[in-house]
Amino acid sequence: MDRIVKNVEDVQNVNNVKRVTHAYFSFSTFFTYFTFFAMLMLCGCGGRQVRTQVEGVAPGGGIVKVLLETGVNTFTVKTEAPFKVVDEETQAVVATGANEKMTIVFGEKGLVVAGQPVKATSLRLMSDAPWSFGNHRYRGRLLVRCSKEGQMLLVNELSIEEYLYGVVPREMSSQAPLEALKAQAVAARTYAYFRMMRSGTSYDVDTTALTQVYGGVVAERPSAVQAVNATRDQVLTYENRMAQTPYHANSGGKTEDVVNVWGFALPYLKGKELLSYCNWSPNFRWTAKMSWAKLEAALMKSGIPAKGFEGIEVVDRYWSERVKTLRILTNGEWKVVKANDFRKSLGNQFLRSTRFSVTAQADSVLFEGFGWGHGVGLCQDGAVGMAKQGASYEEILKKFYEGVTLKKIVAGS
Repeated sequence: MDRIVKNVEDVQNVNNVKRVTHAYFSFSTFFTYFTFFAMLMLCGCGGRQVRTQVEGVAPGGGIVKVLLETGVNTFTVKTEAPFKVVDEETQAVVATGANEKMTIVFGEKGLVVAGQPVKATSLRLMSDAPWSFGNHRYRGRLLVRCSKEGQMLLVNELSIEEYLYGVVPREMSSQAPLEALKAQAVAARTYAYFRMMRSGTSYDVDTTALTQVYGGVVAERPSAVQAVNATRDQVLTYENRMAQTPYHANSGGKTEDVVNVWGFALPYLKGKELLSYCNWSPNFRWTAKMSWAKLEAALMKSGIPAKGFEGIEVVDRYWSERVKTLRILTNGEWKVVKANDFRKSLGNQFLRSTRFSVTAQADSVLFEGFGWGHGVGLCQDGAVGMAKQGASYEEILKKFYEGVTLKKIVAGS
């Protein structure tokens, strides 16, 4: 076990902690936020393949709904072309305009659109030009949903291909090789369709890493648009079902079995060695340091009893060298903590993965680790590395999602 205690005199050779590898598997939850586990919980999946049969026609007619804002009672938008606002229930036009700002307010007396009260509780904003909202611009339509609590949801409704224009460059550098960007486009498209087939809510995805990062028009880059267009309508399937396609920044040289991260098994999400593909990246290795006091506070804030925190040890690891469980010493008592929970407590940006070792210092604890993210599925830096070595996007995808089929589906009307 890798053990450190606050009083470094109690442990010999504490600065030479060795990594222990066990012949079984595990892994960490997703980066930021973007835990894939949270994504699966939101779409009610738990690993079951329900309602994901692929029949050759795109789910939802190829139209995706993206949550932009929630819990607001006023917002202002603008478009540079003529627009109209339609009551979704009655289809009545409640407002029109062109190249002007429009403010929508939802209060005690209901909706007010451009200064005029309307009886609708659900609106569709339509224009041939992108909508400006804050510092962003969005293609397609905007949907407004009112809640009983007096607040609104603002949703962007657009074609999945246009959606991907704003996703791919936010999830992978637009400077990446084209084949890597194409692999990212297919993985992101498949992920979005999987969500669409299971969401059952007023939106399918949001704009954050909890689902996929989406930046709208301002995020678009020519190389990413090219990658999306070159793979148009292509998705990954397994046994004719839409595949689950999680991805992460860097595997640290080894991806992980999905069962060791989220508790369910899928035959195409198996861990494997990838050292030569991703070790070029600055994301491959990392160090982080936090004081004993801040560690204690972070653990306590997340609900882990850590009062009097004075020591920590790694109990066991998976084959990938990712930590499975730790023990923390508090007031003379050792308590077991799951590595995923420990990482979440300190923050996924601070503790980039669960593949780490620990070293005691006088007033702090030093973490040294590999990779960034949960480690399941596509390693984005690994995809770039493979592309640089001449691999095609299909070869990249089948390396990380073993046994899948690349299939083309058609957007319905």
